[in-house]
Amino acid sequence: MYGYQEKPIKTLIIEDSPADAFIVSEYLEEIAERKFETLLAENLAEAENVIDKNDFDVVLIDLNLPDSQGIEHYKNIFNRYAYLPFIIMTGLSNLEVSVNMIKQGAKDYLVKGDFDSNLLYRSITYVLQRKRIEDSYIKRLLSTQDEEKERIAMDVHDSLGQNLTSASIQIQNLRMELKNILKEQYKEVSESVDLALECVNSSQQISRSIARSLMPKTVKKFGLESAIEGVLITLEEHPKLNFSLESYLDGKRFDSNIELAYFRIAQEAINNAIKYSDAEKASVKLMFADRILLMQISDEGVGFDPYDEKNSGVGMESIRARAKAISAKLEINSEVNQGTTIRIIKEIKNEPEY
Repeated sequence: MYGYQEKPIKTLIIEDSPADAFIVSEYLEEIAERKFETLLAENLAEAENVIDKNDFDVVLIDLNLPDSQGIEHYKNIFNRYAYLPFIIMTGLSNLEVSVNMIKQGAKDYLVKGDFDSNLLYRSITYVLQRKRIEDSYIKRLLSTQDEEKERIAMDVHDSLGQNLTSASIQIQNLRMELKNILKEQYKEVSESVDLALECVNSSQQISRSIARSLMPKTVKKFGLESAIEGVLITLEEHPKLNFSLESYLDGKRFDSNIELAYFRIAQEAINNAIKYSDAEKASVKLMFADRILLMQISDEGVGFDPYDEKNSGVGMESIRARAKAISAKLEINSEVNQGTTIRIIKEIKNEPEY
């Protein structure tokens, strides 16, 4: 009877020094507890291309790569591939910078010349365990948020919605009784009654819209494409921003957690565009090809600096958390006065349904 064999840890080494890359590879070979499958990239551009085409468990990255543009460039890489744990490899002279990189998204750092195979394995084991704990926490947190939203939506629909419906019926009945009783004097009060009825009916529509946004039944029943289409339909009367939907999903259905995450991300991105973009046109694109599910939300608005901490509000943090929870790649491309594009990219391992 064969014992259980754990899968190899898929590791990307980003290192421009052949000698340092060789040493790290040798250390990984020396580790007896686990097997490692490694790939090498010599710069950040090559690394992004390799990550986009492969699945990795951990990334070992040199702090001084030839095409790096400073800490912000690394921060962008960490944010884009937030589902991957990065371990910094640095020299003693960059120790302070390495600690700062932990704040920017890296999970650990190793000083070149001061670590061996044992310390390397300990670091990898630590970041992988930390990733499992973080992923579990994020999933529980988002699940709790969704459950609370569903509870509030039920209260809005069942209690507030029913009360507004009852009030609308009562006002309509009151209008008929006043018309019969007052006759000549009815014109004097009809405008007030009609205005009250209009306010109640408007509030009823708003409550239904809130309930739909909080508890997107269409995602579960009809899928991602129909759910986002429903959101955009409610925006058709928006006085300025015109949203369009371009979908190539052809009715395909995906795992419910993935569809819900994509929908919530779309909600946040659409709300951000409405509030901050000052754009006249925006679009949502959905595509599935070569097992990759892509969602892109773009606007032609004022844009923003994605590296500025002031622009990292609750909405953007929610988008990052949702993407990380399903191990999706997140790209946020924006410049001042150049618009904003947000892409969510996820490999779908199981065949989609219809």
